[in-house]
Amino acid sequence: MGSPRHKGPEKLAIWISELLAFCARPFADAGSLAAYSDAGYALLGLILFAVYSVLFSEAVLSVPIAHLPIFLKTLLDAVTHSLDLAPTTSVLALPVLIWAVGWTHKGLRRYFGERTANLLFLCLERIVSLGEWCMEHRWASVGLIIVLASGLAAGIGIYIENQAAKHEIERDLQSWYQSAEQLLLETPLTRPEVVRYRETEAHWHNSFSKVLPKTHPLNRLHDLLRALFEETSEGAWAKTISLKEQEISKLTDLSVGTPFPSGSYYANEARALLLLTRARLLVRVARVDKNPQLLTEAHQRLKSSALNTLFVSATENALGTC
Repeated sequence: MGSPRHKGPEKLAIWISELLAFCARPFADAGSLAAYSDAGYALLGLILFAVYSVLFSEAVLSVPIAHLPIFLKTLLDAVTHSLDLAPTTSVLALPVLIWAVGWTHKGLRRYFGERTANLLFLCLERIVSLGEWCMEHRWASVGLIIVLASGLAAGIGIYIENQAAKHEIERDLQSWYQSAEQLLLETPLTRPEVVRYRETEAHWHNSFSKVLPKTHPLNRLHDLLRALFEETSEGAWAKTISLKEQEISKLTDLSVGTPFPSGSYYANEARALLLLTRARLLVRVARVDKNPQLLTEAHQRLKSSALNTLFVSATENALGTC
């Protein structure tokens, strides 16, 4: 006689039972509490890595650890000092990195591993109970499936809308940056470019905060444009630059001191543009004030590798004015 044929619901129940047995096998085969805990801790690592991969691919909270508050950075250094983390490491990576550190500590590994394994079995038990309930209440199960399918469809719709909105923000951000770059590179910075500044400012939207952290170099670049062109007059342009030199220097230093990943919304370009603009403004002030020391400082800034790599032509032109 052949193997018995199962109906659809029975086949589904058998398949789910086999899947759950496969998930529980590493824990069921553990010969000791230590092996059981190690398996649970490994499972915790897989869960953290999966969540991290999804969030990182969506660029959610992809902020470097260099931008954390001081007390958090101090605490993080105390926990992960052996890993020698780079300042550009994403905050999202911290749970995975802390998990890696915890693997080296037997007590922590056993504590969190055992509880993760217990939680897994609790979830499996609830899934089995739900499956049994669904088999006993067919019509209620149909209603539950409809609700879940509706929720999934609504979630997909919201996700698509959010992605479309994000792409639109990114396009607007690209337009603003290109306009800002043209303003700072194509003008001699010898007078207030009020009209061009207003054209550039028209591209800036408050929605950019959804994709840009406050410390992002593009925000610093926006602040620089406002400092230079928002409240200036033709006759007092050189004086305005002198008075705002400290503010300009602070914005530039902040952009250099807070590293971002290279692919983070023109971060390197904005930082280099800030450095170049500051050096060009120093040349302007040095010539008005007849200050050779400022001229030397401007020359040194213009020779930096970041500018020579990204804005070669503009840097060479500025060097010719020193």
